[in-house]
Amino acid sequence: MRFEGSENGMKRPFYQKRLFIISIIYFTGLAIVGLLIFRASPGPKSQEILGVGIGDWRGENGIALFSGRRLACDKTAASPPFTTVCQIDIAGKPLQIHAARNRTSISPLDNSCTAFYDGKTWPCRIGSRHVHVHWFAYIEEPLGLSNSEMNALRRHYFFENLGEEPFLYGGVITAVINAILIIANYLLWFWGKMKRRVLLLTAVVILPIIFYGSLIITVLLTNGFWD
Repeated sequence: MRFEGSENGMKRPFYQKRLFIISIIYFTGLAIVGLLIFRASPGPKSQEILGVGIGDWRGENGIALFSGRRLACDKTAASPPFTTVCQIDIAGKPLQIHAARNRTSISPLDNSCTAFYDGKTWPCRIGSRHVHVHWFAYIEEPLGLSNSEMNALRRHYFFENLGEEPFLYGGVITAVINAILIIANYLLWFWGKMKRRVLLLTAVVILPIIFYGSLIITVLLTNGFWD
């Protein structure tokens, strides 16, 4: 694309503004999605429970997962042998999980938990979400929830219940789009203000930096969702 002529010179500000507006909208949306993914990521390691799974992968109604960041945990309410009490509303009723993590053990599964919901006690076990993500509380009986209620839970906690592929492919696609948009803005704003060879050479140098930088940020943000 040439911008030297008078007609193209008049069009360049038009393209600059449109691309800049598109970029602002895109990166704003990307930041919002990033915050939502962070909210859905496994809870901080200072918590006894990093996440919760209700139901069984092989069960009739499947499993619904949600992050430990959704829980309201209170260590002062716990009584031995448990060290924390975490609570969340499920289908309009409070689910309470009493848990303890053995922080001196080398095994990430050397912990215990029990759950209370709808006036009943439910068996609970501590397991791993992925090979590097541990301390999830699994309540393998689906708390008496219907299939529609389980589906509603999965919809409500959308990111927690996605498979691995959307995060892996999404990270690569996001890195590509980031690099294209930033380089396109750079070329439009500085075309004619710098020597063409210097401009293109600089673009070639910074493009992989933007791509791999975006990819690294995406990996750090989403590594709790895949092995």
